[in-house]
Amino acid sequence: MGLILSRFKNNEGVLKMKKANTIISLVAIAGFSLAATLSNGMNLNNDMKLSMNTKEDVYGVQFDMRYNPDHINVEELSNSNSLVNGVDIHSQIKEPGFMRVIMFSMNLDKISSANELSDIIDFNITPSEGHVGNTTINFDNIIVAGNNGQQLEHSDSFVYELTSDALVPSTTELSNAYPNPFNPSTNIAYNLGASSDVSLVIYDMKGSIVKTLVSEFQDAGERSVVWNGRNENGSQVSSGMYLVRMEASGQVYQQAITLLK
Repeated sequence: MGLILSRFKNNEGVLKMKKANTIISLVAIAGFSLAATLSNGMNLNNDMKLSMNTKEDVYGVQFDMRYNPDHINVEELSNSNSLVNGVDIHSQIKEPGFMRVIMFSMNLDKISSANELSDIIDFNITPSEGHVGNTTINFDNIIVAGNNGQQLEHSDSFVYELTSDALVPSTTELSNAYPNPFNPSTNIAYNLGASSDVSLVIYDMKGSIVKTLVSEFQDAGERSVVWNGRNENGSQVSSGMYLVRMEASGQVYQQAITLLK
């Protein structure tokens, strides 16, 4: 599952994006636009490629990048993050969640050509430990320079919003059902660190199937399902202890739950 950038917003409108592992096409606003492509999910090191499309040749770029450090980690940039030959990158994390980036060439090499969507920076982003859910990356204080150092017209700021399945859990696990004990229903949450066939079944203490809650292929992400204390026939089961058994990614996870009357 790739990281998905769901919306691109600024004061001048909303631009649509495609899913990860494709170039995300943006309509230029005031002659300037940026795009991003993210790959391989958020459970390991990940690339976020920042792209640029302008109506004029660009020789220098500066911007501030703001994000929630409790949600994601962003590595400081160096020349190895530049996707343009001969163009240098300098970055500084001013404070947690605030990075300033400058990109230019001492030899006056172009960063991007007019009317071409060009990859310019390769970021490395990882999820902060324990975070699953929505987050945003904000870009503002953007300065774009032409060949004579003149500032090009562009949008002042924009926001990338990452969807809830953007930050994939680092591991697959079955969380504690809540409430437990329960009456009449309980919520069973689980995380999938990778896309997988998933089976989640309620058994009684004799090992007989009471209710199949999940039996399908699911993408990586945070999931949950509710058991209402009824069997496959829709009949209310008796009070007592039951076993939740989940199979995913070749592993088995189990926990006991108790239904009270």
